[in-house]
Amino acid sequence: MRDAYADTSRRLTQRKLDITTLSNAALERLLRGTITDAQYKAFVEPNTREAEQIEEQLAALAQKRVTLEEITKQVEAGAIDLAGTWKGATLEDKQSLQRGLFGARLAL
Repeated sequence: MRDAYADTSRRLTQRKLDITTLSNAALERLLRGTITDAQYKAFVEPNTREAEQIEEQLAALAQKRVTLEEITKQVEAGAIDLAGTWKGATLEDKQSLQRGLFGARLAL
């Protein structure tokens, strides 16, 4: 699962870098006068939104990775009693534990 997080993170980071490179090239063309301001905005605005979405995805991915690492460390250290934790947990805590252990793909 850690490898999946790393692969997704690398893919998102590369896409963000590509967007930055393309946006810089578009700005250079705008400054040289080879494209209009409207063409520049039409290109950059959707790419800016995508870059913002990528930032959000990277932040969420980092949080998931931290949560998974924390649970893994606790389990390895024997510091967590899953059955006891489950019995005493609220619904929200149980859902969070499920997502941490099984990901979002678990359907009930």
